[in-house]
Amino acid sequence: MQILPKFDEGSIDVRIDGKLTEAIWQSLEPMDGMVVLEPDTLEEGPYRTLRRMFYTEKGLYLGVLAEQPVETLVPRLSGRDNFISRDDFSITIDPSGQGLYGYWFGINLGDSIEDGTVLPERQFSNQWDGPWRSAT
Repeated sequence: MQILPKFDEGSIDVRIDGKLTEAIWQSLEPMDGMVVLEPDTLEEGPYRTLRRMFYTEKGLYLGVLAEQPVETLVPRLSGRDNFISRDDFSITIDPSGQGLYGYWFGINLGDSIEDGTVLPERQFSNQWDGPWRSAT
């Protein structure tokens, strides 16, 4: 398990614009190893998805570089928490560390977002709308 680096809020300057051009992103070791979930094959994805993460006292920062041929990118705008078939990236966070409950966050190509809560045995709910920012 990789330990996330912590930074002082005053030492970073990150714009939430869908671009990872700030120096801090290049200073972090990327994580790869994504697998295909739909269909549920768990095979390695055909393209690399490099994730970089860090946190400050104010929150968690996640930057993702998803390599994919430009001609296959189709942004679809939809309402919040509207589940339609499209490329997305999501993360589930368990603040208890014991699988008791969690929060999930997702962003789709086109900047549509999804979020909610999760209870044991994968009981997902999209009734919670948290205050967070994102961009693709």
